[in-house]
Amino acid sequence: MATKLSADAFVALAALAWADGDLRASEREGLLKAASGLEEVELARVKASLETKTDLRAFAPGDMSEWQRVVTYAIGCWLVRLDGIVSIEEHEALKLLGKALDLAAPVCERAGIAALELHVMPDGVRPGRFDFDKLEELVGGRLPSLMPKAE
Repeated sequence: MATKLSADAFVALAALAWADGDLRASEREGLLKAASGLEEVELARVKASLETKTDLRAFAPGDMSEWQRVVTYAIGCWLVRLDGIVSIEEHEALKLLGKALDLAAPVCERAGIAALELHVMPDGVRPGRFDFDKLEELVGGRLPSLMPKAE
């Protein structure tokens, strides 16, 4: 993934995956693939959050850039759709994530649409083949003013 996210972002995403009370293998696989660029200690934190239910209300974005927050939200939108059903609990947790990330509703909506676009692509629901770079491209197409400037 081109954008580096913190372990905290992935712990928040794990809490989102736990929102319906059950962390599925596909959710675990998707998050581990997304977090694969983390250093060993940070990845261990993410793995621990996948073993024991975590609470999204404890998440704070810290010094995440606006783009990192948008990408985190887009991954969350993709994640809740992995099992084919977005439960009421997952929907509420996604709203809580958007609020915790301090994202405006229109930004959340556009990031969600980008995640849906990728989800419906041929391999979009297979976490092992999920293309996080493509997700960023789609989010950038929906929210070009938020994309980091190339140096």
